[in-house]
Amino acid sequence: MSAAIDDVLFLPTPVQRPRVPVWVGGFWPNKAPMRRAARWDGAIPVMAGFDTGRPPDVSVVRELVMFLRGCRAENGLADRPFDMVIGGRSPSGPAGRDLAGPLADLGVTWWDERMPWGDDLQRAEPVLRRIEQGPPRI
Repeated sequence: MSAAIDDVLFLPTPVQRPRVPVWVGGFWPNKAPMRRAARWDGAIPVMAGFDTGRPPDVSVVRELVMFLRGCRAENGLADRPFDMVIGGRSPSGPAGRDLAGPLADLGVTWWDERMPWGDDLQRAEPVLRRIEQGPPRI
């Protein structure tokens, strides 16, 4: 089922030109959504462990990054900026650097702090405290 919306005005007007960056999500290792992501401005992959908040293994992220780089090269986009969003539950302090550093080295540009899935909002408090401490620093 699809829907079309006509004569809609979104405010405020985005400041990005020519448009707002488009990040595409999808489950990895499913390749079709990541091929779509490679044609746009960024990828937000859902990887094993997302339901528990576990960060993905660096080797899995490396495999995805290499796949995306290949797709972007095939589409003539290798030299254009591309955002990569990876997430999970991160530790604060030096352990956060140990997590974020290898991901940044691979080209990950954003960290998405996540909590385990479910409807138990009581579990949100530790995640909110972690977010208040700021992103993992490299």
